[in-house]
Amino acid sequence: MSVMATETNKITLLTADEEEFVVDEAIAMEFGTVNTYYEDNPDSCDEAIPLPNVTSKYLAKVIEYYKWHVEHRARKAPNR
Repeated sequence: MSVMATETNKITLLTADEEEFVVDEAIAMEFGTVNTYYEDNPDSCDEAIPLPNVTSKYLAKVIEYYKWHVEHRARKAPNR
């Protein structure tokens, strides 16, 4: 029996202190800034999204929270 991995789109976030975080698109889209960036720059899907007001220390915590939030929401969703 083989298990197929689900491929997800990744988005790179660039912090004020020049750290890059590569996260799943579902997690990145929880950020209002990321949604706005994609609305304003629809052709820039391969570029890192700058977050000039956020340091890596805080972004790591925010990503951790949103990851939990997205996973929790998926667990609560009814099976189709």
